[in-house]
Amino acid sequence: MAPLTVNAGPLGFIGIRCSVSVGLFGIVSNNAHVKELVIVEVISESAAQRAALLARDRILRIDGNPVSDHSINSLRKIGEKEKGDKFELEVSRPDAKAPRTVQVTLGAWKIAPK
Repeated sequence: MAPLTVNAGPLGFIGIRCSVSVGLFGIVSNNAHVKELVIVEVISESAAQRAALLARDRILRIDGNPVSDHSINSLRKIGEKEKGDKFELEVSRPDAKAPRTVQVTLGAWKIAPK
């Protein structure tokens, strides 16, 4: 029997919505490799906003690995990190001459009261 992993702390939250392009014909599965990852929205007061990420930024690398090395499934695993976890993103901005690397420290996922 495989060991069970449980996140004890609050789930991490980066605070972006992305457009994900995948392989041929846009067929999406958990194992589909990502071709392009573009930020569509940055949530206010989020880790992404603190890292100065903007809508239309294109994510080129995650922790030094090209986006094309990631599958939909591996992107989901980034979402399983906890508050305080850190990772690097290399991003290109449409109006910038060169990509830049930012370190993101995940904030806590905030659930609005009902």
